[in-house]
Amino acid sequence: RKNYEKNIERFLKYPDFRFVLHLPYGSKNNIASYNNLDVVMKRLKDAILFASKYHAEGVTLHPGEVDGSLSREEALNLAIKNTRILCDYAKEFGITILVENLRIEVNSHGNGHDTLQTA
Repeated sequence: RKNYEKNIERFLKYPDFRFVLHLPYGSKNNIASYNNLDVVMKRLKDAILFASKYHAEGVTLHPGEVDGSLSREEALNLAIKNTRILCDYAKEFGITILVENLRIEVNSHGNGHDTLQTA
């Protein structure tokens, strides 16, 4: 972590340098599952707090994956709920959550955009 911080500080010396940081991701950081969810949310909030220390404008979030413990719809709803919680938390620091790799299924009732609008 020290090397990571040193590298960030090297970039901060440039005027008008703007950046985003990537939040922890992968199966151990899944916000679309109840497995270890309290630990995962704390880890992600700690990472947002870390990003605020360096005045990051945004943080990239992978909203999770269907791991089989919930149906796809339940996992998506849980990911949306937890993304909202993280967005509210990040907003306190002036940080925007940037969602990466949100997979949306297109069906005959819509174009997939409807799912994003509900988030």
